[in-house]
Amino acid sequence: MPDLAFPTTVAATLKGAEAVLVLVPERQAKAGWIGKTFDGDWAKLAEQAIQGKEAGPSGQVVSTFVPGKGPRRVVVGILPDTVSRHNAPARTEAAATAALAANPLAQPTAVFACVEEKAHALPVARAVMRAAPLYSRKTGAHKGKAKPKKRVAIQALDVDGKTVPLSAADRALLEQVRFAAMLVDMPTAELTTGEFEKLVRKAARGIEHLRVTSITGKQLLEKKLDGLYTVGRAAMVAPRLLLLEYKPPKAKMKFGLIGKGVVYD
Repeated sequence: MPDLAFPTTVAATLKGAEAVLVLVPERQAKAGWIGKTFDGDWAKLAEQAIQGKEAGPSGQVVSTFVPGKGPRRVVVGILPDTVSRHNAPARTEAAATAALAANPLAQPTAVFACVEEKAHALPVARAVMRAAPLYSRKTGAHKGKAKPKKRVAIQALDVDGKTVPLSAADRALLEQVRFAAMLVDMPTAELTTGEFEKLVRKAARGIEHLRVTSITGKQLLEKKLDGLYTVGRAAMVAPRLLLLEYKPPKAKMKFGLIGKGVVYD
């Protein structure tokens, strides 16, 4: 379960990294973007490794090992210049494929993404996160085996090598999307209704003006919520309805969001 970081300098992104993932559009790769942007043996080897490589319609992944100190492995995802009208111009599918090849669950990883438009930084970072989920059965974390956390540092840079920083709102969005993906990934044997409530309360902790209420078990009958109770009453953990009420001062609008977290049906 890697920790995410969003440094704004190359040195900070590389700190402690054992692997480097570079995501670069094909035309920028052919223009020598890697060599122009980065120093070090890993960058020179990356440039050599991609010579003569074509992205093709789905992108191509090239990897090589690096001798000596510093990162031990470099992976380059060459992203296609032209994408289908059904695909995003940020080439997120190709970026996600390259991120999976880099396997950031295995070691601390530095990720550098060349973005030709600033708006591409957020979707590309989201694509990389697909390879660094909060939940994975491979980690053994849910079997009681404590393992050191890995760090995945993501930095977007433009075609001139200048950092494209992610805003605080973008970083918060990425973390919450990752949290939602964890809820989807966890099997129902582990994500019981009780565990679901614990995770929601933990996520809500520290948010001002937010109150979390749980209507559990036979309390559902008292609230005339017979359907929820009837569907879940045979489960080992009692069914429940969670209410999240956000009441900031001087609020001018009222609206409700309704979602269904199915853990037993």
